[in-house]
Amino acid sequence: MSRYDDEQFEDEVRRIAWALWPQSENQGATKIGGLERDGVFITDDMVYLLECTTSRKQEKAQKDIDKLIKLADEIQRVYTNKGVK
Repeated sequence: MSRYDDEQFEDEVRRIAWALWPQSENQGATKIGGLERDGVFITDDMVYLLECTTSRKQEKAQKDIDKLIKLADEIQRVYTNKGVK
């Protein structure tokens, strides 16, 4: 897959996220802690974190999982009154 395909996939994932959580309309990809995050969506009671990839490599999946775990810990300390998924 090309970089263009990867970006299209990420855009589609964010489009679906906005449909699921419309109150987070102006949220999505961002940089936190110096790392690119594919999606951070904050609602009234929850913070949803997304990493998406078209890679089939286990190393990439593990890297994304590690990023999500670290980010979830950081976000939970900031948004103590919300759940984090």
